[in-house]
Parts: sequence; structure tokens; C-alpha cells
Amino acid sequence: MDRFTLFDIAVCSATMNQAVDALEESMLAGRQSLVITANPEIIMMGEKDAGFKEILRSAEFVFADGIGVVWALRHLGNNVPERVAGFDLTQELLRLCAKKGYKIFLFGAQEGMQNMSLKYPGINFAGCRSGFFSQEDEPEIISCINNAKADIVLVALGAPKQEKWVQDNRRKLDAKLFLCIGGSFDVMAGNISRAPLFMQKLGLEWFYRLACQPSRICRMAVLPRFVLKTLMYKEN
Repeated sequence: MDRFTLFDIAVCSATMNQAVDALEESMLAGRQSLVITANPEIIMMGEKDAGFKEILRSAEFVFADGIGVVWALRHLGNNVPERVAGFDLTQELLRLCAKKGYKIFLFGAQEGMQNMSLKYPGINFAGCRSGFFSQEDEPEIISCINNAKADIVLVALGAPKQEKWVQDNRRKLDAKLFLCIGGSFDVMAGNISRAPLFMQKLGLEWFYRLACQPSRICRMAVLPRFVLKTLMYKEN
């Protein structure tokens, strides 16, 4: 698939179906892939953290999660077909796994598994592990994931911790696909609701989340800086 550069990060240009097909193809080919669904907040984290920026640059798949990233790429003259939201991509992969029997390991939460099992009958959860751990626990976590013989690991530790954990440990792991999904487990467990579909289609999911969680206002302050940087980036 095509990739377009945004602040030195190669972002995949793909529809949701194309994204799922590409991830399955990579997994079946035996390649390890780190999958990041990047919104403006994550992109701007990379501007402050050089180590995280390098992970974003080297990840096998970075998709445009967040209407802000889609807007930025289009503003720079790139034909990005649609947003590939992390939550939606996760649901499509769960649907694929239920159909084809791929094994999934949940790392970062233990809630939501029952809901997912009901929604996707026949899905094979190889195991799960909470996100509370110390560095001393990492050998046990790696062993747990490998013993489960997972094909896909869903990692929900929050950015940038989840991406850094995968990057630091992926060579010790046998799984092929590592999808960093942030707070998606909370939505799947029913702890947090998603925006109504019409707001998602209008690119206003960020506003809905802010209305539901006013404490996110400081995090949302990154949006105008992201827009300004995009405008300056185009001028250069």
C-alpha cells in the first residue's frame, strides 16, 4: 500500500479492508509487525520524545487514527481514503480471528473478554494479562505470551508505554502481530462509550470524548499545535 510522510513518519494510505488484508498477509508470511494507529496526540508525543519518534518511524504499519491525521495528510496533498480507527481495526481483526481461528492474547486488561466472546462466537483467546507489572515481571509475561502460542497480541498499556514495550521485547516474542490499542479494552468492556455513529462520521469523536471526560482538556490542547505544525510543514 502507499505510504505518505507526516513529520518524517510513514503513514499507510488504506481503507479498513485493505488494512486488515495487509495485516493478515504479513502475519501469514511469518513477518513480525508492530501496528500503531496514530492520532494527533501520538504524533505530537513523537515530537517531544525522540525515542518514541523513532518507534513511529520504524513501525511496520502506522495507520491514520483520528480525523486530524487524515486532514493533515490530505492538506499536504496526499490521497488518504479514510480513517482507520484503532477500535474499529481491532473489531475487524477479532472478527477475522473468530472466522479463521487465529489465536489472540490480551495484554493490558482482563475485562472485556466475555463481551468479545459473546460478540464473536468461536474466537480463540490464548490468554490475557493485566497491565500492572514491573520490569522484574517481564520475563514471566514474555513466557506467558509465548506459551499461549498467540498469533496476535493486543497491547493496551497506553501510549507511548505500549509501543515502547513492544519495541523493547518483540524479538523475544513468537507472535507475529502486535497491535497497540490504548483504551479500546475499556470500550469493549463497556466502561467507556463511543461517540454516536453520526459524530464518528463527522470526525467529532474527539469532541464527544472531551464532553464525556472533561479531564482530557489538557491532552486535547495538543490539537492546535498539531494543526499549526501541519501548516508550517506544508510551507517548508
